[in-house]
Amino acid sequence: MNQENFVEDNFGSGARSLAGYDYQVDVSIWLALDLMLGSGLTQMIELEPGSEEDIEAQLADDEPERVETRVSLDGYTLVVQVKLRGGDAWTIKGINRLLNHGSATRQSAAERLNDPTVRYVLVTSTVLNGNAQNLRVKRVGSWPQKKNSLPTSTAKILPVGADGRIAVVDNLYEERLEQEIKRLLIERFGVPNSRWIECLQKLREEAKLRVRRVGEGKWHKNELAQVIRNHDGYLASSPKLDDYVYPKNWQDLREAMGSPNYAALIIGQSGTGKTLTTSKIFEELRRDNPGLTRISIRHGPQQLRDDRTPKPVLYDIEDPWGRYDFDPASRPWNDELAKYMASARADSMIIATSRRDVASASGALKSVESWIVPLEAEQYGKHERQKLYRTRIDALPRDIQLLASDSEKMVLNKLATPLEIEKFFDALRIMNRSNKGKTQSFILDAIVKAHEQSIEQTVFLQIEERKDVAAAAVIWAFLKVSEHLSINVIRSLELELSERLTGLENGVIPLVDFFVAARNLRLKNGYISYYHPRVEAGIESALKHNSIKAKIALRTFLEVLMDFDGLEESCGTEIAARVVAATQRFPELEFEPKQLLAHQIDIWLSNRFDDPSYLLSDHMTLAAKSGSRNSNVGELARYLLHQPDKSFWGLNYWEVPSKSDAWYNRLQADSKISYIVGRFIREMLPEDQRCYSNKLITDLDRLASNLTPVYLEAANKILNYGYVNSSGVIATGALRDINGFEPILDKAVKVLMPSEEQQKQNAETHLAIINEVYNSDYAEYVCESDDGYTASEFVKAYVDHVREVKGWKHLVEHRHAEHFLPYWMRSLHNSARIGRIAQDEMTGAFIAAYNSEEESTLWFVLIEHWDHNYIDQLLYQVRIGSSWSDVRLAALACLIKHAPNFLNTIIDELSLAGNNDRLIELMLDLASLQNRSTIGGEDHNLAIPLKNVMDQLRTELQELCKAANSNIGAQQPLSEAVKKLLESIVCSSPNVRMFRILKYRELPYSVRTDIEWILANSDECKDCVKALDAAIALDFHDVILKALNHRFSHVVAKALVTLGENAPTPIPIDYLNLVNAEGSPVRKALALLLTSKPHLHHLPVLVQLVQDQWSSSSSRYGEDDCFQIARAAVDAISKIKPLEDTILEKLLKIALDTSDWSLCKKLFNVIAEQGGYTFQKQLFELAIVPSRIEVRLSAASAILTNLEILDIEIVGQITADMLITLTPKIAVILTLIIAHHASPAKNLEIAREISANLKRRGLLLLMLWLMDDSDDCIKSLIEKLLPKDHPSLGWLRSGGIEFADDALIADLGDPAICREILFWLNPKNVNE
Repeated sequence: MNQENFVEDNFGSGARSLAGYDYQVDVSIWLALDLMLGSGLTQMIELEPGSEEDIEAQLADDEPERVETRVSLDGYTLVVQVKLRGGDAWTIKGINRLLNHGSATRQSAAERLNDPTVRYVLVTSTVLNGNAQNLRVKRVGSWPQKKNSLPTSTAKILPVGADGRIAVVDNLYEERLEQEIKRLLIERFGVPNSRWIECLQKLREEAKLRVRRVGEGKWHKNELAQVIRNHDGYLASSPKLDDYVYPKNWQDLREAMGSPNYAALIIGQSGTGKTLTTSKIFEELRRDNPGLTRISIRHGPQQLRDDRTPKPVLYDIEDPWGRYDFDPASRPWNDELAKYMASARADSMIIATSRRDVASASGALKSVESWIVPLEAEQYGKHERQKLYRTRIDALPRDIQLLASDSEKMVLNKLATPLEIEKFFDALRIMNRSNKGKTQSFILDAIVKAHEQSIEQTVFLQIEERKDVAAAAVIWAFLKVSEHLSINVIRSLELELSERLTGLENGVIPLVDFFVAARNLRLKNGYISYYHPRVEAGIESALKHNSIKAKIALRTFLEVLMDFDGLEESCGTEIAARVVAATQRFPELEFEPKQLLAHQIDIWLSNRFDDPSYLLSDHMTLAAKSGSRNSNVGELARYLLHQPDKSFWGLNYWEVPSKSDAWYNRLQADSKISYIVGRFIREMLPEDQRCYSNKLITDLDRLASNLTPVYLEAANKILNYGYVNSSGVIATGALRDINGFEPILDKAVKVLMPSEEQQKQNAETHLAIINEVYNSDYAEYVCESDDGYTASEFVKAYVDHVREVKGWKHLVEHRHAEHFLPYWMRSLHNSARIGRIAQDEMTGAFIAAYNSEEESTLWFVLIEHWDHNYIDQLLYQVRIGSSWSDVRLAALACLIKHAPNFLNTIIDELSLAGNNDRLIELMLDLASLQNRSTIGGEDHNLAIPLKNVMDQLRTELQELCKAANSNIGAQQPLSEAVKKLLESIVCSSPNVRMFRILKYRELPYSVRTDIEWILANSDECKDCVKALDAAIALDFHDVILKALNHRFSHVVAKALVTLGENAPTPIPIDYLNLVNAEGSPVRKALALLLTSKPHLHHLPVLVQLVQDQWSSSSSRYGEDDCFQIARAAVDAISKIKPLEDTILEKLLKIALDTSDWSLCKKLFNVIAEQGGYTFQKQLFELAIVPSRIEVRLSAASAILTNLEILDIEIVGQITADMLITLTPKIAVILTLIIAHHASPAKNLEIAREISANLKRRGLLLLMLWLMDDSDDCIKSLIEKLLPKDHPSLGWLRSGGIEFADDALIADLGDPAICREILFWLNPKNVNE
C-alpha cells in the first residue's frame, strides 16, 4: 500500500469536516464525560472512526465493573450522529432520510441496524416534531420505552427488531450543551469554578486530536481522567479517593461488609487512613447498590435508633468512644455497639472506625471483637507505599516532581504510614524551593517535617486533648533516664503523684495504655519504650507548650521519687540527676531543684565518681549538667568540659575557664577532686576528642597534687594507639618524671622498631600497593594507617624535653641515641627557627649526623645561622656528594647562600680529577634547586644567589643545567660538548643514570648499562618504567624480555604490551599465563593486548579476565564500581566472531551478577550483536520486565546500539502500551528503536496510541526526529497528532540547534519523560 492510499484509508472525509465543528466536538466531550466518567458505562469512546459516524462506543447494559470482572453480558455498539440545525424542527421524513443516507463506501444507519448489537442515537440542536417525538430520550444510554415507538414509515426502512434500538436527544443547542458540560465539570468532577473554562478548552483540544486519529481516534477513560485531574478535579466522591491505595487486607474489609456480618469496626493507629477507607468502602458499595445512602452517626446510639432513612443505608459511626480519649459521654456505645452490629443486614449496614488507643481505653473491645478489622501501618507493604507515593507526585509543582521521584527509596525507608507520606508531600509543596538544588538536604527536611506533622503533631494533640501534661512529663522523665521503663515502677508511684499533683488524679497508667494502643509506646515484658524518636519530640513539644505545668510536674515527680520506699535512694537520686540534666536542653523546661533535692543530687554525683564501673565521660557530662553551684564535682566537670567557642572550628577546643583563686582553693581542699582529676587523666583524657592544650597540666596542678604518676599511667595506656588528640598533653605531663618515663620510652622505641618479619610484611604490602594489587579502597585504608603515631609522639616529646632540661649530651649518651637522631635533628631545626643553636650542640650534632641521612638538618640550620667553622665540612660534602638527595641539596643551598665563590673551585677540582659523574650530579642538583620554591619546607631566599652562580658557570655546564631543568630548555638538543661529558662517565650515581636515560635518543650507545642498572636496583617504580621506555625505544629486546619478570607490575605490563605487539596470533602461552599475575596493570595490559589480537584461542583467558573485579573506584566516596580489566576484556571478546552459545550464556550470567553497570552494558552489547534472536529476545525481556533498573537500562541500550542487526521480530514486540507504562529511560530507548526500525505504518499506528496519553505524548518528537525524510507524508500525519502549531515542532525542524529546556515540551509529558526526551534531542555538546 502506498502512503497516499494509506492516508486515504485511515482519514475519511468526516475527519476533515468534523475537525472544525465545535458543536460536534462539544457533544463528543459531553458524551465522554457522561458515559466514561459520570455513569461509567464504557472505558473508551471512538471519535469519527473508519465507519465515518461521528462517535462510536462499546457499551454494556450494566455497570462496567460487572461486565469486566464479574458478569458476562453482551455489549452493544452505540453509533451516535451529531447534527447542528438552524432551521425547522425535525420531522419523521427528515429522520428517515438521515437513517437511509449512505454511499458505496459507507453503510447507512439503517443498514448498520441489521446487526442486532448496533444501536443508533442522533444528538441534535433542534427539537423533534410530530410522531418523531416518539424517538425522544433525555440522555444517551436511555431508549424509548413505548412499544411500537417507531413510526410506520420509519419501521418500513429499518430491519425487523430495530424498534427500541434507535433514539434522538433533541433540543441540545450550543448554550445548553456548554452549560451541561460546565455542570459536569464543576459539580460532578470538582473542577474549580476558576478553571472550568481552561479545562473545557483542553478537552476540546484533546477531542480534536482524536478526530485527527490521535490514539486511533479512541479516547480512553484514564486519558480523560488525567485532563480532569490536571485541572484540580477528581473522579471519586473526593479528590483523595481518586488516588486511594488499597491496603493489603482490603479483601478482609470488603468481606466484613458482606454476608453474613454486613458490619465492620476498623481499628488502627493514627494516620493509617481509617476514615478514607470508610469512604472508599461506601463508594464501592454504592456502585453495587446505586440507591445506597450513607448516614453519619455522631450523636450516640440514640441517633442510630431513631434514624428513619429509607433502605438501603450504610451507617457510619466515627470515633464511637471519642477522638483522643475515652469520652464518658460516649459510654452508651459500650453496651450498644455490639448489639447494633449484630443486627446489621444487607440493606442496613454498619461501619465504625476508632483509633486503637481510644478503643482500648474504652474497655469494650471484647464485646465487638467479632467485627474488628485492623488497619495498621503493617497493612501498607512496600508495594502499597510505593503506590501511595507515586500517585501523589503529579500533584506537586512541576519543578520538584523529578526530585520527589528520584528520592522515593530514601523517603519510603523513613516513612511508614499513609499520613506520614501525605505530610511529606504537603511539606514539599510549601517548603522554600530555592534550596532544592541541595537534593538530599531538601528531601531530609521534608521528611523531618512529615514526622513533625504526623507523629510529633499527633502526640502533641493527644496530650493537649487529654489534658495530660503531668502524666506526659512523668513518662518523659522516666524515659530520659532509661530507654525502657518498668510499668510496675509507675504503678508504685501513681498514688503519691496523684495526691500531690493537680491534673494527675487518674494517674499515669491511663496515658501509658493510651500511648501503647496508639503505637506511640512499645510494651514488651512489662517495660515500655518509644515506638519512634518523634514520639519523644511530640511529648517535648507539649511540655514546652505548657512549660509551667510541666516544670511543676517534673519537680513534684522528683520529690515523690526521693520519698519513695520502693526504690533505693541512689536509684531515685540518679533519676533526679538525669532528669535535671535533660531539662538543660530546653530553656522552657529548665528548673533548679529545691535545695534538699539539689543537695542529694550533689552527694550522689560525688559518690558515683568512686565507682569505676561507670563510664567516666558519661558521668562527667551528667555532673556538669545536673550538679549545683555548690557541688565541687559539678564545678570540676564544667571546668574540664569548658568549650566557650561554639563555632564549627572551635567546637572541640578546651580553654581554661576564668576562675577565682578562692574557687581553686575550694576545690583543692576537697579530697574527692584529686581522685576525680586522676581518673580524668587516666580514663578520659586518652579517649577524649577534645583538643586540650598544655595549659591543662599547670592548671590541674592547682586542683590536685602529685599528678605526674597519673600521666605516666595514661602514657603507658595509649602507647600502642594510633592517633590520639591528647598524646602531647599526656607526654608533657608524664615527662615531668623523666626517669619514670624511661620504661615508656623503651616500649615506644620497640613499637617503632618492627621485627624482621614485620619489615618483610611491610615491604610486601608496600610493593603490593605500588603494583596496584589491591582495589583503591583497601589501598587507601592501608596507606592511611596511623600505627605508631603515639609512640613517635612520645619519642619526639622526650627528645624535646630532655634536650631542654638535661641538655643534648644526654641524648647522645642515651641507650637509644641511634633512634633519637631524627628526633634530635627535628628539634634542632625547630630551635633554629627561633634562634641560634649553641656551638657545643652544633659540634655534637655534626659528630652524630654528619654522613647520615639526617645530615640535611645540619645544613638547614647553617643556612639560617652560618658558622664559618664548618666551611671545610661543607666544601667536602659538596665536593664528594651524598647518596641522599636531601643532604646534597641542603649542603649545596648552604654553599650558594654563604660561600658561592667556592662552587667554581669545586667544579674545577672535579674536572681536573676527571670526576665527571659528581660534576654532572652537582649540575643536576643545581637545576633541582632552581625548580624548588622551598627547601626543607622553607624559603631560604636563594633565587638571586642561584642566578649569580648559574651565570658564572662554563657554557657547557649552563647548558647541562638547563637540560636538566624541567622548566627550561627540556626539549633542546644537547651540544657535542655536553654529549661528550655525559658519555665520559664510567660509574654513575642513580640520578645521573636517570638523566642519561632521559637523553637516550642523543646517547644511544652509552645508556644500556644505565637502563640495566636502574631496572635491577632502583626502588622507584617510575624510574624503572622510564628506563624500560628507553630500552623499548632503543630496541633492547633482551632487556624487554627480561622485564617480564620485573618486581614492578607497571614495568611488566609495558614489556608485555611491547613484546605482544610483535608476537604471533594467538599469542604465546607464556604471555597468556600472565592472566594470573597479582598486579592489576599486568592483567589490564594483557586484556588490551588481546583486544588488538583477537583470536578464538584467547577466549578462556578473556572469560577469566571478564570476571576480574579489580577496581580503581572508591565506594567510600560514593563512586560506582569500575572493573577496568573486565571492561577491556569485553572489548577483546567483542572482536572474536562468532561466539558459541555457551560463551554467550557465561557472559550473560556475568553481566547479571556484576555491580559494574558499564561492564554490564558492554557485555549486553556483545550478546545483542552476536546472540541473534534468541539472546536479543532475552535482552528485550530483561529491559521490559521489572528488576534492577541498571540491568534494564543496560539491556535496552544494548538493543539500541545494535539496532542495525536487531531482529525485526523484536521490534514487532514493542507495543504502544510499553511506551506508555515502562520507566521513562526504557520507554525513550524503545521509542528510538521503533522510530528507526519500524515501518512508517507501524510508527503511525503506535504514534496514534501514545499521542492520546498526556504523560507520554512527547515521545512523538523522538519519532519525528529519527524518521527518514522520505516518510514526509507519515511525518506530517504524526505532527498532526500533536497540539496544533506546537513550538517544539518548529524547534525540531530547525535541527534542534538551540538548547531546549523543560518549558518547551512541558505540556507533552511529565517531567521524567521530558528530561529523557530532551537528553536525546538537545545538542550533544550541551548534554556532554
